Amino acid sequence: MGVIIGNDLRYDPLADSLTGDISASKDPMLKRDVQTFDMHVKNIYRTLLNRGMKGCFFYFTDKGTEDFFRNRMES
Repeated sequence: MGVIIGNDLRYDPLADSLTGDISASKDPMLKRDVQTFDMHVKNIYRTLLNRGMKGCFFYFTDKGTEDFFRNRMES
């Protein structure tokens, strides 16, 4: 299974965490509620990443987010 981590989830170096970027989202339902956007985007990706029975491949559109994941997987 493969998951593309798009620009709607990005690494924020100032907060040292992943944050949702509502301006990069194409989903009109998610854009309606600015307060819970971050939580919903993280939950969507968490669900997708847990679906792979025999493994999961990642593709990142943002280099900073890719580096964040790589650093966490290596340690």
